[in-house]
Amino acid sequence: MDTETVTKLRHIMYDATDRVADATAQPGDEYRWAQFDGIVIALESFDVVPVREGGQAFLHAGVPVGYEIRTPDGSVRYFTRHGEERFALEHTDPYDRGFLTNVHDADKCAGEFCTIHHRSDHHMRSFPQHWRSDTGVMERTCPHGVGHPDPDLPYSDDAWQWVHGCDGCCLPAPTVVSTPVSDLEQLDSILDPDSGETLVVESVVVDGRGLYLLICTDATGASRFITGSSDASFDRLAHDEA
Repeated sequence: MDTETVTKLRHIMYDATDRVADATAQPGDEYRWAQFDGIVIALESFDVVPVREGGQAFLHAGVPVGYEIRTPDGSVRYFTRHGEERFALEHTDPYDRGFLTNVHDADKCAGEFCTIHHRSDHHMRSFPQHWRSDTGVMERTCPHGVGHPDPDLPYSDDAWQWVHGCDGCCLPAPTVVSTPVSDLEQLDSILDPDSGETLVVESVVVDGRGLYLLICTDATGASRFITGSSDASFDRLAHDEA
């Protein structure tokens, strides 16, 4: 670690230890260390920043409500000033939506995956998490503002926790196969090339010039018409996904 960084961290730590309960600095060590409520932290590996609600660094007045531990890989852990860990939800600003406390230990997770400690690579990982304290359900908020139960919840498939107002965003993307228009058949499901909507092929008509007309219905039952040349292809939902 270069001298400038060590000096910067030393100043942060010395100022911080004046304001975090029971914290002590140990400047005599080869590396700079500090103890926060029994948690010993090496400044060679961590940047410790006291914070107040609102997320601004709180180094020059009063007593902070907690502190952040920022590791070199970019991850951040949050603690209260009394040493209790607070968990920030994925893609959610903890200073805007709040923290979770009283979370089970990582070795107490129920099942293979956990919405906090061990998230799976599901298709809603990019959606912000939202903790429903009224129902005890972790949700993912889709781009349309709808809350869907997080797929990593430890409930059986028929549990009431999965019941929710749904716009379809919690369903995995269907498997599609690029299919020549000449191979499409009645009742095949295809994706509209323009809107991405799922359409059901009702019939296929070929005119004298070899142009194809697909007569389809959408989810509401309304008729839709799509034309294509003889070399056109469409994204057809695989039969086991239709």
